[in-house]
Amino acid sequence: MMVPMTDIGLNRAALNRAFPFHFRLTRRAGSWGTITEIGLSLGRVAPNASVNRGFEEVFEIDRPSEGNDLNLGPDQNTTYLLRPKGRADDLVLRGQFLQVGRGGNIVFIGAPWVGELDDLFRYGLSLADFPAHESLGDMLLLLQTRNVALRDLRELTDRLRGTAKTLDERNRQLQDELDCRQRLELRLRHIQKMEAIGLLAGGVAHDFNNLMTAILGFATLASDSLPKESAAIPLLDEIQKATMRATSLTSQLLALSRRQVVQARVVDLSAECRDAESLLRRLLGERVRLVASYEPGPVHIEIDPNSLHQVIMNLAVNARDAMTSGGTLSIRTARVDPSSVDAPTPGRYGVMLEVRDEGTGIPPDVLERIFEPFFTTKPAGSGTGLGLSTVYGIVQQAGGEITVESAEGHGTTFRIWFPAREAPATSTVVEPAVEMRRAAARVLLVEDEPSVRALLSRVLSSAGFSVTVTGDPATALSTARETEKLDVLVTDVGLPGMNGPELARSVQAVHPEVRVLFISGYAESEDCRKQLERDADGFLQKPFRPAELVDRIVQLLAQRPVSSPTPEDR
Repeated sequence: MMVPMTDIGLNRAALNRAFPFHFRLTRRAGSWGTITEIGLSLGRVAPNASVNRGFEEVFEIDRPSEGNDLNLGPDQNTTYLLRPKGRADDLVLRGQFLQVGRGGNIVFIGAPWVGELDDLFRYGLSLADFPAHESLGDMLLLLQTRNVALRDLRELTDRLRGTAKTLDERNRQLQDELDCRQRLELRLRHIQKMEAIGLLAGGVAHDFNNLMTAILGFATLASDSLPKESAAIPLLDEIQKATMRATSLTSQLLALSRRQVVQARVVDLSAECRDAESLLRRLLGERVRLVASYEPGPVHIEIDPNSLHQVIMNLAVNARDAMTSGGTLSIRTARVDPSSVDAPTPGRYGVMLEVRDEGTGIPPDVLERIFEPFFTTKPAGSGTGLGLSTVYGIVQQAGGEITVESAEGHGTTFRIWFPAREAPATSTVVEPAVEMRRAAARVLLVEDEPSVRALLSRVLSSAGFSVTVTGDPATALSTARETEKLDVLVTDVGLPGMNGPELARSVQAVHPEVRVLFISGYAESEDCRKQLERDADGFLQKPFRPAELVDRIVQLLAQRPVSSPTPEDR
């Protein structure tokens, strides 16, 4: 039942003042009735509104849908949305119908439904069209404001949810970028640390190898000069053995520093691994089973074969020590798709060597340090800590990359990635001449270390070569210019004022036919090492035995005719 407006104390004057958008209806059968009174502001929003016009001529009912049934009439418990006819926009009036007095008159109490101030101005209205209300008007306005606020709150909540989702996605992206940057920074620090250690190791190795060359050479000459029954020969043999053990340590230092001069060539990775199997089985012992799986057909990489064998042996020893109760060591070679996401640098590598063991695994705090030089978890005296760091250096020098996966109790897998190479062209090997007129061969020896220079001069002279010796590159170049013929230049790489490759190019400008043999245990720079590997006719790694030097020169001389002896040679 409708509550009469007179019962709640709202007279006509108060109605016009509080609800300027109201209108009064007189009900008629079969219709909603006729408008008999309009509020002061209703004409601003309802162009067709005027007294004595039918309700249906002025308004359409948006809500509720059953309100369009003319036989039902208005219901005081329903909120109505009325759309004024004759407007081009979407303005609606929102309100309720209340009974006026005890008769058949009803009045619409409401106002334009405005959600934002922009809508208010768009409809041609202002705040002045909404005067202060009395209690009933305030209540209705509050209800309208509440509904609008709830709608806006829902929209705001949806926007906030969308914003939160966007922020979550961005946070994940930023975290991924941060993780990637941290990994790159760790890798850079590791590379810088290896470079610093390499500089130190290389400097030490240079002087150390010169000393070892002199010790090994003079010990060999002394042993060769004594009768076979001499008691001093076993002592000299021990000196030579100790020198070679020290040489092995120096070689590891140079490998991890990537300053070792290597004799790189294209090899079949699978074939090299097969060649190492017999030695591996003896190295692993009876408790460790070796299982090999090779890619069908050759897989070519470019590396120094001796260095590759050192990589395989070091990884095998590392695996054997991790399998204290025995187990299986698996070696696998494979071609890989260069674009594979499994590779550490997609698009670069085409060949992979995998070494997997069933050992105790590596704890995470140890895993991040395994390639550091001198880092070891073995008891004192059981290891140098250079095994894996040497592997790392050799792989890097070969243009490859090494990765490792391990978990405690689940073994360890090392994967080495190499750039693929084309099969090498078949070359013809020139056999050394059976008889070599060494006295006709002129050798220019350039070595700045006095003890090594004295040793090599003695060795070459004893072998029958005509030797000119100097420790200064400028003097060597002057000698070459004044010499009518020169067959072999034997030069150290690290010389004062001019390095070995630079001296060799200058001498070859005077004697184009001269053969060049570099001797060194250390390449001072990356460019110098590349020059040695590309331009040298021969190379000897210090320290070496005297016989190795003589044999290498004989091989070089066999590759071209020896010039006829000059009168001074006769």
